[in-house]
Amino acid sequence: GADAALWLVLNSCEISPVKITASVPSKDGEAGNELLLAEAIRAKGLSLYHEMPDAARMHVGWGLYTSTLDRPMGIFDSMKQEHLVQKMRETQEKHAAMLTGEQLMPPMSLSVGVELRSQPVREGVQLDSCMTMDVTVRAEDPSRLAVNVHIIDHIRWLLRRSTHFQIWQYLHVTRPPPAGPADRWSAMSEFVAFRRRIQ
Repeated sequence: GADAALWLVLNSCEISPVKITASVPSKDGEAGNELLLAEAIRAKGLSLYHEMPDAARMHVGWGLYTSTLDRPMGIFDSMKQEHLVQKMRETQEKHAAMLTGEQLMPPMSLSVGVELRSQPVREGVQLDSCMTMDVTVRAEDPSRLAVNVHIIDHIRWLLRRSTHFQIWQYLHVTRPPPAGPADRWSAMSEFVAFRRRIQ
């Protein structure tokens, strides 16, 4: 499919811890559901923009990014920080002037609650514990997500690529490294057969 640029703009984000009360033991004296960590996250002015390459302006080119991976300061060995900030500011002004109908998701505010708990798990006579994380997302104001055929194509491409990566990871564990062309062809045939079963 065609390439795309996805922009995310966030005006502010506040992360604050939630006061944790002491856990209450169960009736049989065993440790109960214990809250280990709780945080509240509030994001304001979160918006998404989707642009095609002929309309998008890249801040850092792929050539510059790959050529500065091994440098101590990364891309800033070849680009001034002020230059990058200026590009980001110009892009933000461009997005602010876009019509609401042209935006992937207009600015909205949302709150996220994160709770990390330790819960007892009994297996026969053995008592163990497991960690669970509860994430609650709540939109504070109405918004909408505008999806077009290009976005659907990009999401489909991303899911297919992720599936292929997971299949290869599975085959690398279950198969020995290929020793020659016949082994490589066998691994490729197994990958294609596995992919057809999943899709």
